[in-house]
Amino acid sequence: HRDSSPNIRDMLASALDSINRPILSSSAHGNLGAGVAILARFEDGHAVCVWDGRDHIAVSLFQRDQNRKRADSFLKELLLVAGDGWQKELRDDFPRGINHVINFSRESK
Repeated sequence: HRDSSPNIRDMLASALDSINRPILSSSAHGNLGAGVAILARFEDGHAVCVWDGRDHIAVSLFQRDQNRKRADSFLKELLLVAGDGWQKELRDDFPRGINHVINFSRESK
């Protein structure tokens, strides 16, 4: 259990600003036990951060253009502003698709 809670909203805003995706609108939901969920919409996607109130933050980043370098930069900045003691445990990249066919956009060019 961490002694101080991370400022999830500021962390998310900083990470999105670092990839030139300022937040257009956001909402916070703090009635989740000890944790909080932050939803942020930017021009071509959205991000969701959920902190369990202890030692786990789950992040979901959706961007229409599926830009891997931008996602890497977002993660790097998020970990930087999170401070000591936070690290990436798992990363999953999911493609989008329709009609039961799922491809990354780079696979269909």
